[in-house]
Amino acid sequence: AQSDARFSGQDSVIIYAPHSIMCAPLLSRGKMIGAIYVDSRTQVGLFTDDDLELLNAFAVQAAIAIENARLYTQTDQALSQRVEELEILAQVDHELNTSLDFDHVMEITRKWALRVGDASQVWVLLREDEEDDEITRFIAFPPDFGDSEVAVVRRSLVESSPQVVEPGDHAPARLIVPIVHGSKPLGVIVLERPDPFKDADIGFLLHFSGRVASAIENARLYQAVQQANQAKSRFVSVVTHELRIPMTSIKGYSDLLRQGAVGPVNEQQLNFLDVIRSNVERMGTLVSDLSDISRIETG
Repeated sequence: AQSDARFSGQDSVIIYAPHSIMCAPLLSRGKMIGAIYVDSRTQVGLFTDDDLELLNAFAVQAAIAIENARLYTQTDQALSQRVEELEILAQVDHELNTSLDFDHVMEITRKWALRVGDASQVWVLLREDEEDDEITRFIAFPPDFGDSEVAVVRRSLVESSPQVVEPGDHAPARLIVPIVHGSKPLGVIVLERPDPFKDADIGFLLHFSGRVASAIENARLYQAVQQANQAKSRFVSVVTHELRIPMTSIKGYSDLLRQGAVGPVNEQQLNFLDVIRSNVERMGTLVSDLSDISRIETG
C-alpha cells in the first residue's frame, strides 16, 4: 500500500505503514452510509479478489443492519418524545380544567407556554369582539410591537397557521401560534426567545394551543353564564321590590273597604274583598320566596 500511488500520500498510510488494504462501501437503498476498511501491517498482497467479494457481501448485510438499527433508534426516540409530549399535555389539561375562572386559564397558559416553548417572554393576545370582521382591531398589543409584528399576528389569525420570525441583529426569534376553537380564531400566543424555533417546537405548541383554545372558550362561556346569573339576580331584586309597592297599596285599600271607611259593605262585597286579600297574601309569599332564592344564589 505504501508504494501504491492511490494511497501512498495518505496520512494514515504514512503514519501506520500498512502493507495491504481492503475497503468496501456500505450501501443502503443506493445511498452510501459508510465503509468497511481492513488492513494488514505485516503482509503484502494479503487480500484477494475473493476476499473483496466476501467483504462486499458482508457490507451489504451490515448496511441493512446498521440502517435498521438507526431507524429503530429514531423511532424509539420519536416514540419517547411523543409519550413525553402527551404526558405534558395531560398535565396542562388537568391544570387548565381545575377552574373555569378566566384569569386562572390565562395564568396557566402563560406559565406552560414559557416552559414548553423554552421562551423568555410570552404574550397571550385575545380578540375581544369575535363578531367583528377586523380580527386584530380589538387585540391589545404590547407597547414594543410595531407594524411588522402586528402584520405577522394578522397573518397568523387570517390563515390560522403558525408564523415564525427568525432572530436578527440583536432581535430575538418569535413564534406566533394561533388559538383556534373549531374554525373560530380566538387570538394568538406569541413566544420570544434568543434561539430559532424548530419544527418540533412548532408542532408541539400547535397541540398546546388547541388545548388552550378549549379552556379559553369554556372560561368565556362560564363567564357569560355568571354575568347572566348576576343580571338575573339584579332583575329579580328589582322586580320583587317593585311588586311589593302595589301589593301593599292593594292590601291597604282592601282593608279600608272592609272596615267601612268609605261606606257600608254588604256580605257579597266582603267576600270579594276577602278574595282580594287572600290573593295579595299569596302573591306576597311568592315574591318573598323569589327574593330568598335570589339571595341564596348570590351567597
